[in-house]
Amino acid sequence: WNDTNNEWRIEIHKEESSVANGEIHAITTQFRLRHATTNCLLSAAGVKLPPWGFRQTEVSCSRSQSPRAAANLWVVERHANPRVPSVDMRSIVKTSFISNFIRLNMEMARSNNALIPDRDKYNHLESDPWSWPFLIYPMRLLGSWKKGDIKYYEVGNPLIWWSSALMCLLYPLQLAYYHVRQARGVPGVWAPGEERHFWNAGKLLWGGWVLHYLPFFAMGRVTYIHHYLPALYFAVLLLAFE
Repeated sequence: WNDTNNEWRIEIHKEESSVANGEIHAITTQFRLRHATTNCLLSAAGVKLPPWGFRQTEVSCSRSQSPRAAANLWVVERHANPRVPSVDMRSIVKTSFISNFIRLNMEMARSNNALIPDRDKYNHLESDPWSWPFLIYPMRLLGSWKKGDIKYYEVGNPLIWWSSALMCLLYPLQLAYYHVRQARGVPGVWAPGEERHFWNAGKLLWGGWVLHYLPFFAMGRVTYIHHYLPALYFAVLLLAFE
């Protein structure tokens, strides 16, 4: 331990509790770690290591980042000492609901996007969005197939899934077909008021399916078949409407 490369300076950035006495407190104190020799800041910039690093966040010592950057701020999440009595922190920590709400949603989004699928490893639980409407890869809900264990299998009614998916794929073609016939003056396409009803109801149901389904193609996180259930709701309604 007699090495200056192991020496770090603690710089307190912010204290969220009313006990601002220059000491570090669990949860409430945000601080920086500055290397005593190189003057760089210990940073976790959010870059994930490859599978050999178990996809943990890469930690480095950066000189270029601002001292106020979130990647340079650290907190002690938990401190256990059997000789110290438990303290209710609600009377000490006074934080803003708005700031907590924004931070919580940012952390949930960051952790959600960090669930990256490993394409080099077969995983029977994951499935790609293109396979959901056709029920190609149902999902096993139990990690063990041991004898005596209760086993669950997430699989929908194939008739409903396939027919509703087919209807969602054919609806734009159907709409284009009716539009071309009407533009060419083909008689008997719509009864009075029928065209407006078809468009208003159809665009709501088909649009709900699109908005709940297509965004998953742009997501980099791992996906499962139950992510399709909100879109399936609109698909079944569109099937009944047709």
